Amino acid sequence: MTTSTTVDYFLTAATMRSAFTTKERGDGSTFTACKDDIVIDSDLKTLIRECHDDELPNDWRYEMIVSILDSITEYDSDTEWSDAAYEIADNLTEMSTYMLFQWYADNSSRIDYVNTGIDEGMISKEMLITNQLMAGQYLCIQQMTFKIMSALGLID
Repeated sequence: MTTSTTVDYFLTAATMRSAFTTKERGDGSTFTACKDDIVIDSDLKTLIRECHDDELPNDWRYEMIVSILDSITEYDSDTEWSDAAYEIADNLTEMSTYMLFQWYADNSSRIDYVNTGIDEGMISKEMLITNQLMAGQYLCIQQMTFKIMSALGLID
């Protein structure tokens, strides 16, 4: 008789992190993905889709989810999580001009984060484009961080 164990990936950030693995493509490059035993209609997969914010599954989003989870595990349990979300987003935002343009080039709809920042008064139209992209990426990562923290019950 085979028994199946179900993992509650929403217990801690480390538990959720354990649902991800590094895989290899045919060309030898690696990427982050869910482990093969994660069911497609699971709550975890739903959260991952929400973190993709209407983008098709892509390497940057999966890598960022893992980076956010790794960052959360570095905090103590008595952390003020809403403050930590801003710190995590700030620490994970790319500073390299090349990487910021690559982030945008990978999915041009990401300019919507910049436009949202402009609409909310967080980004000035007079800022250098690299600073606008950096602020837009920060907003993207911040949104993902809040979704993950909410799913983990760290914030409301």
